[in-house]
Amino acid sequence: MLTANDRRGAKMRGRILGLWILLYAFVGSQLAWTLRPFFGAPGLPFELFRGLGGNFYTNIFASLGELLGFFTVR
Repeated sequence: MLTANDRRGAKMRGRILGLWILLYAFVGSQLAWTLRPFFGAPGLPFELFRGLGGNFYTNIFASLGELLGFFTVR
């Protein structure tokens, strides 16, 4: 039986919880990136559909590359 005072498996439960949170963060960031055309941008005119322009992770790597000077700004 699992109780709050049970030490057996506590480390494994912590790892499973950490992996679960990481998975939710991974999926949630990509979902937010996919839905961003529907929320709009203050400086752009209203459009029902905008181009996606890749995914969240490629954009993060491209931004880091530009920040560190590996890539030029487009």
